[in-house]
Amino acid sequence: MALKVQLFGGLRVWRDGETEPIRWPEWRTRKCMQLLAILISERGRAISQSELIDRLWPDSEPLRGSLSLRDAVSHVRRVLEPTLKRGWDSKYIETVLGGYRFSSQADCEIDSERFKQAYRQGQTLQWTGQCRRAVDYYERAFGLYQGDYLAEERYESWALAYQECWKRIHLELLTRLSECYAHLGQYQRAIERAEQAIEMQPLCNEMIYRHVMVCYARLGDQVGMMRTFERLKGTLAQSFEAEPSAETRALYEAIRQGKVEFRVS
Repeated sequence: MALKVQLFGGLRVWRDGETEPIRWPEWRTRKCMQLLAILISERGRAISQSELIDRLWPDSEPLRGSLSLRDAVSHVRRVLEPTLKRGWDSKYIETVLGGYRFSSQADCEIDSERFKQAYRQGQTLQWTGQCRRAVDYYERAFGLYQGDYLAEERYESWALAYQECWKRIHLELLTRLSECYAHLGQYQRAIERAEQAIEMQPLCNEMIYRHVMVCYARLGDQVGMMRTFERLKGTLAQSFEAEPSAETRALYEAIRQGKVEFRVS
């Protein structure tokens, strides 16, 4: 693999054959790393010079912004390919009409792409009822999520859309993984993954709270079930001065009064 890129938890890049990521001094400026992050995040899509300048040098005069971009592109190319003689020969950053793109054909390993591949395979397997195999792929994707996407750029407006998108996908992954574990009768694992989703976004859909309540009930854990309901109740009251839905309250009462038998052997 000629290049390895980590985006979850922060940008880190390894060149072919190197065991340590490229160190900060080589990048020279943060803008160079940000430029690479944007191009990789949009891998295969040509991004115009004006769009890149608007994102990275929004307050610059047009000429200065253009010069800054060209200098940054040239430097990033040399960092990724130290032996590169001419910029247009770069395997990774291609010059296209009016802009640049990170080659979709480049030989590199990107954690977000591996995440997406594993997640989609898990979805396909879950949809066809193969939950045991789906869990393997979902867990593989989960293991790749080492933190927020481009975590060091949490205050940059251009990064917000990427970060929100990946948080949403991660939340979906945790929910689907919990569903699969519950389907397999592994309720404690289902609760763990669902609790991680709730911790990540306490105001997520009430369905996941109901899912956790049912899992606790299937384990015969009334205390855990009640604690989950009270957590939802407190979250809604604090954030919206609202109550859980009628459906959630009905489920809570049915389990609490023993009207529905969930215990498993």
